[in-house]
Amino acid sequence: MLVEPAQLHEWLADTSTSNLQPLVLCSLLRPVGVNAEAANEVDLIPGAQLFDIDAFSQADAPFPHTLLSASDFERNARELGINNSSSIVVCDNIGIYSAPRVWFNFWLMGATQVQILNGGIPAWLEAGYSSTQDVAQAPAAGSFNAQENARLLADKGYVLAAMDNPGIRVID
Repeated sequence: MLVEPAQLHEWLADTSTSNLQPLVLCSLLRPVGVNAEAANEVDLIPGAQLFDIDAFSQADAPFPHTLLSASDFERNARELGINNSSSIVVCDNIGIYSAPRVWFNFWLMGATQVQILNGGIPAWLEAGYSSTQDVAQAPAAGSFNAQENARLLADKGYVLAAMDNPGIRVID
């Protein structure tokens, strides 16, 4: 599930790994307590695309960042050039803040080759690897076919029942 910066650097340098899709998150780049000026100064891994959590969330849902339907997720993933064979590495500029959510979104929709950059952009930079302010564009539309695994979801009723069950741990 985690990939170290050195391993990602090797993969990016290896031209035979053409199915690698490095992504960096964009809509949760300003967590609570971070000023707007700092949030606008974002380093990216060269070749990284932006995964916009807002674009991958239901706009008309009563709660923010509600998961998309499989068909909407599929459309957005294809716009990023994602295929079912893509090896996806997600990261964020905080360390590990919003990347796990994106990892889960892809797993929920059937992508199996998804990893999180351990330590995110800060670890990448600390390792001395180059960065850019330029966002990469998908070279071509992808052919990702989303297949939602509903067994990975817990609804409100399930969580409330689990809270009263000593054999289940609820972690947020």
